Amino acid sequence: MSAVRSIGVLLIALSTVASVASAQQQQPPTFRSRVTLVPIDVRVVDRAGRPVNDLRQEDFTVSENGVPQQIVHFSFTSLRPLPAPGGPPELRRALDSPLAPPTARTFLFVLGRGRQVGPGKDVRAAMDFIRTRLLPQDQVAILAYNRTTPFTTNHEAAARTLESYWDRHELIEARLAHHFHGLALALADPDIPPRIQRLVDEIFEQPGTLRARHVPPGDISDRVSLDEEIAWSDEPAVADAEWIEDTLQRNSPTVRDLENLYAAITSMRYLEGEKHLVFLTPQGLQLWNLDNVAALGRLASDARVAVDVVHTYGMIGAPPSNARQSFNLPTANMVFAQRFRVENSRHISELTGGETAAFKYGKDTFARLDETTRSQYLLGYSPNDNDWDGTYRSVRVTVKRPGVRVLYRHGYYGRELWIPPDRRTFLTYSRIAAAAKYTQPIEDISLTIEVPSLVEADGRQFVTATGRIAAGDLAFSTSGALHVASLDAVFACIDGKDRTVGDVTQTLEFKLTDENYQRYLRDGLAFAIRVPVTGEPVRLKAVVYDYDADAVGSRTVRVKK
Repeated sequence: MSAVRSIGVLLIALSTVASVASAQQQQPPTFRSRVTLVPIDVRVVDRAGRPVNDLRQEDFTVSENGVPQQIVHFSFTSLRPLPAPGGPPELRRALDSPLAPPTARTFLFVLGRGRQVGPGKDVRAAMDFIRTRLLPQDQVAILAYNRTTPFTTNHEAAARTLESYWDRHELIEARLAHHFHGLALALADPDIPPRIQRLVDEIFEQPGTLRARHVPPGDISDRVSLDEEIAWSDEPAVADAEWIEDTLQRNSPTVRDLENLYAAITSMRYLEGEKHLVFLTPQGLQLWNLDNVAALGRLASDARVAVDVVHTYGMIGAPPSNARQSFNLPTANMVFAQRFRVENSRHISELTGGETAAFKYGKDTFARLDETTRSQYLLGYSPNDNDWDGTYRSVRVTVKRPGVRVLYRHGYYGRELWIPPDRRTFLTYSRIAAAAKYTQPIEDISLTIEVPSLVEADGRQFVTATGRIAAGDLAFSTSGALHVASLDAVFACIDGKDRTVGDVTQTLEFKLTDENYQRYLRDGLAFAIRVPVTGEPVRLKAVVYDYDADAVGSRTVRVKK
């Protein structure tokens, strides 16, 4: 077996193992909503990229899967400054609710892997955009590496978080490149090692920055075929160790960035209205199979997430004609690969109603993003097709105005959707479900578990253990003379074939006197775990979630026989 084929098989095997869910989660209490009115957020720009704001309903036509649709809702909104709301973004309403024009914008900045040091100064321009161009009511969040902040209208804190990333990311990237080099890219644990994780955490621990939580990797659609694509892309006639290392080094950021993009889109799916995901990336996504590009675009389009991609590296120059070119000079393949990655970005943006900026100055990119998102049309139609079989439905919007571009999401999945009844139910379910599928521990809440034991009582088998939460990790409040906190928890037992053989969902309530609270601040807090099982448990996975702090802790340990 060739070296390239061996690496390809290994990558597939590793990704398959990582995708096995550690525990099964029950669907939370919800009500389901069938699509009765499809919202389409539309922006129209002229040849110079300026918004066109004088169109009427009769200027628009909408079709779904090629079939004309009747527009039953039409509105135009030009946003103006409003007082900042006191809370997070509104959750999505039932799909049969009346459409409401937006009153604010929602931006999630996703910072791609690599050195963001191109001539366009895009990261600094993003800081200025957050500080000076966001409206008071606009919500913004930052996702970098494996950490994400909550959405906030505290724009200065968000800008300082981005500034803290800028100050530290080159050192982090250098350390990551040193750690993940050569065949370690295929053989090593893909998670960030603790010594580098501490540098990542420092980004969000500086004065005035936003507190962040761990974000587990998103589930990439068709992951196995993606790994095959990465392993085999650009394969030369004769592969050597230097080429293998270079290929893995260049393609690894694509997987990490895709995981973050999928996680980001999933997290915004249940927020009301259109959202903007601003992806700052030095290299873009190296995806040679356009099906993988379209899969990401369809996911975002279905979630009403417009993906705006900003390429921060700058243009790779044309290859020199001199045959004695230096090794460091760009080759034709490098130029072609960069252009191809930019086209991937443009395709994703087009599918979702966003825009891609490459080889431009950051200040111009973000000035345009601000201008084009301050006003938009909202169209709504009732689909003629009532067969909700879950297939993707293509949407096309045209206007009766020559020389303009129409930005809108190009489709959605025709299916019933669950609507969270309240924010707590939604966040609790989504945070615990993501942590349960993630194979590594999450330590926003530091959780330890004494070695679990399998015991028998009253003719039944149970796994019992004692868990302990580290001092200071919970968000306590006061109720009279007591300090109170509440945790939602899931404890699941898994057998040797990765099957769940027992699980318990419960709420852990803590009511501490002053004396016991001081003991908690010194020693942490213990609690009991008891899970009935019907098979032969090999591992116990515990996930706890503190809603008030929006923090998760998880740990997996082996069961003592």
